[in-house]
Amino acid sequence: MNNSASEQQPVPSTVKPVSRRRLLQVFGLVAAEAVLAACNASPLGKLGKTKPTEVPQAPEPKKKIDPPTPIPPKPPDVSRPTLQTESEVSTVREVTYNGFVFFIDQDELPVAYRSPDQKMTYFDIRKLNQCRKKAITEKEVQIFDSITIPKFKEAQVPSTPERPILEQLPKDTLTSQELTKLGIEIMQSDNTQLYIRKGAFLPGAQLERYASGENKLKIVLLNAPFIADIFLKDPKYSQVLPFLLNTEGAIPTLPEQTTDVMNAYRLQMKIKIEYELADSYLKKASGTGDMKEVDSDILSGKYRLYINEHISDEDLYWEMLATSLKKAPSGVYTIIPAKSEKEPECSLIVLSVGEGKKIPGSISITCDGEGNFNLYTFSEILLFGDSNPKASQSYFYSSFLKLSTGEVYKFEGPSGFTLRHEVEHDKDRERELDEYHIDEEAAKTLDGAHKQWKEKGIDTGYYYVFRLPDGRYILTEKETSPKT
Repeated sequence: MNNSASEQQPVPSTVKPVSRRRLLQVFGLVAAEAVLAACNASPLGKLGKTKPTEVPQAPEPKKKIDPPTPIPPKPPDVSRPTLQTESEVSTVREVTYNGFVFFIDQDELPVAYRSPDQKMTYFDIRKLNQCRKKAITEKEVQIFDSITIPKFKEAQVPSTPERPILEQLPKDTLTSQELTKLGIEIMQSDNTQLYIRKGAFLPGAQLERYASGENKLKIVLLNAPFIADIFLKDPKYSQVLPFLLNTEGAIPTLPEQTTDVMNAYRLQMKIKIEYELADSYLKKASGTGDMKEVDSDILSGKYRLYINEHISDEDLYWEMLATSLKKAPSGVYTIIPAKSEKEPECSLIVLSVGEGKKIPGSISITCDGEGNFNLYTFSEILLFGDSNPKASQSYFYSSFLKLSTGEVYKFEGPSGFTLRHEVEHDKDRERELDEYHIDEEAAKTLDGAHKQWKEKGIDTGYYYVFRLPDGRYILTEKETSPKT
């Protein structure tokens, strides 16, 4: 199909490819128990010696979670009030965990914590004791709270001889006026801009057919993780959206994020999770299966219910899209018919250049059936990958040709390679190559550019230039390479 350069995540050649829809289903909240199985349970009594386990970004065989070392609880003092200031925190020790500092009192209650940004948060001691009492009474783990792990700003990637990052545009970059004379229009995004160099129009280069100025090409950059109708509601896309919608299968049409939609999905998830929890409770009551695994499933279900209840509508909306979308195109190519016989038709390429969407990682505070408070780390869950240009991808080359063994996969679309892919569709109107061979043709252009640069020091083959948010420029970028 000509509408997506990315329908499937790259996979190791030693395993069978997994469809994008399957990967999204794995990474959604629906599959949170797989995330739980890889997370680390840390008893507060030994937390300082315990290294949290990172959650892999791919499904793995379910792992058993060893129960935390019990800390004998003391009789709760239900008369103690809620703490208000740090001076009121009467603690016997502090526990550092994932950048947070938890304050533990004489009753082994996590009464407060200090976040990495030095902000103090105090818990209601009465609620802590109520949670402990319920856990002991029901002989079952209870979730007291979940703390979002903050995302820190990434450091600026430095320019290196292997990955040069330019402070200024190359001298052979064409101006918008010069591109207009060649019949090319670029609708820039608010987060990045695309520029084209003269080398793109040389004989044999990708845009050779536009060198005469007789043909038309419109390139649209979209600040979104993928292309869909909901991201094209701005009036400036009014002349683009109809053609995308009229091209069968080009882009998904998605429901708006309304209160009714989110309430219905939240209820649907609640029913699904409770059904799965009921099955785990039945196994526990009948003594069927591995009880450690059953207890892990119960904690997983409770965590999923907790998240489903407390997650924001925006995050839940993205989770809903991730688990339901059959495809999330990062690039689309189609043709806008000519308005009259005197005017040529116009090729249309739309690229997503936005950041991905993730459910933030969290630290869950739980109390087990023996009254011990513990911490569990849940790493962030990837819903949609980044498609915006990255500084670390400057001057990359394609590894496609070295791996062309016939296996079926699609690139996950950083915008530089996706643009080359969609331009190849424009070049290939007569042959109508399949997606695999279109990828191969696009890869050849990158390999040629890289070889010329490494051997002769000439970088004109990198003729697509992206402006980064920090104002610097990179010369194209690589696809997410399949791994061997």
